[in-house]
Amino acid sequence: MRRSPSGFTLVEVLLVLAIMAIVTVIAMPTLVHSIRGNRLRTAARTVTMAGRYARSMALLQQREMVLTFNLDKSALTVGPAGAAERAALAAEAAGTALAPEPVPVESTNGVVVRADADVITRSLDQVTMESVTVGDGDVSDGSCQIVYRSNGLCTPYKVTIADMYGSAVTIEVDALGSAVTADR
Repeated sequence: MRRSPSGFTLVEVLLVLAIMAIVTVIAMPTLVHSIRGNRLRTAARTVTMAGRYARSMALLQQREMVLTFNLDKSALTVGPAGAAERAALAAEAAGTALAPEPVPVESTNGVVVRADADVITRSLDQVTMESVTVGDGDVSDGSCQIVYRSNGLCTPYKVTIADMYGSAVTIEVDALGSAVTADR
């Protein structure tokens, strides 16, 4: 009895590789677009959550909390009001150099938690802050501060963030801290 050889022929292997190449070419643009949009959605969530965190801490600790947007470094900082020097240190930590004192306890995914746990900084990954609008004023460079009072209220503001591909999202926060996002 003669056994038939097991395995695939060269034609079968080339046919499978051709089908895989066609599927990859068709799916790749969708995958790339999804990854680009994910960065922007993550940054919008970060801005929204920073505002919620500032409001929650203001209510829990019964003291004013400041949300600082650093447009030059695309970073945001949450800390207690009256701690301007600590907020400046945290903003500096979001840049290239880490301030010598106080030493950060934890630094993961761009979040820097200070030893006194009063100031938290978050940098946006491959997304820039285009502008922050507070009342009638529009800030497009430098920094801007939003104060969350001990009763949870803040001055309404808008933050516009954009990725390097031209997509942008605007986060609008009302006086109660409720955020609404809209694509631009």
